[in-house]
Amino acid sequence: MNSVDIAFDQISDIVGKDNFIQNEETLSFYSTDVFVSSKEKPLAVVRPNNSYELIKIVQACIANNVSLIVRGGGASYTGGYLPINSNTIIIDSQNLKKIEINEEDMYVTVEPGVTWLELYEALSPLGLRTPFWGPFSGRVATIAGSMSFHALSHGTNNAVSADSLSSLQVIIGTGEVIETGSQGANENSSRFFRHYGPDIGGLFLGDSGALGVKTRITLKLRKKPEGFAAISFGFPDFKNLFLAMRDI
Repeated sequence: MNSVDIAFDQISDIVGKDNFIQNEETLSFYSTDVFVSSKEKPLAVVRPNNSYELIKIVQACIANNVSLIVRGGGASYTGGYLPINSNTIIIDSQNLKKIEINEEDMYVTVEPGVTWLELYEALSPLGLRTPFWGPFSGRVATIAGSMSFHALSHGTNNAVSADSLSSLQVIIGTGEVIETGSQGANENSSRFFRHYGPDIGGLFLGDSGALGVKTRITLKLRKKPEGFAAISFGFPDFKNLFLAMRDI
């Protein structure tokens, strides 16, 4: 039995046969993003049911030298989750939906498959939100995917997704699981503080998942504003527009 077969047996035992998918139609679909189709197809698409299963899958792939890619909502148009060789497993995060809200310390921890819309709907009844509340594709875009691709947005006080991060749980290339931020420094500590000791959280932001697989993401919380208002201005010429923008 070769290393790929060993990995397949181990992963199938972890997630169950229904979540270990190899039919041609699914493999073709997962080889395509918004604009690009890959020349290569994955060996399988795997759907873990929780962060524990995700960790075990990644460790099995590393131990058996099988390439892996994690796919979020599939809204990418940069080819970031497309396979580039034939020895690849795609981990589909769509079942990883756990959300833990800490109102006292004002942070929320999510599994990588949670979308920005799902997080918004969970926080809204509590009058809370994250500083960055998602890209334009936030109905389907996952939080882990946005962190991996440095998602931007307009109209938020924190226009870069990374600015909302408190801590990460990440599986690195050795198969080791690490925690960043205050949780990483002390396992009995809260996850509310990012800049604890050397801030290594930034290493795994904007990395397209290449430096580690994110298993849990903790974001800061703030109170939702009590109201919203918009004002529209008209200007007689560019000079007055420029002066007004400067003053604002």
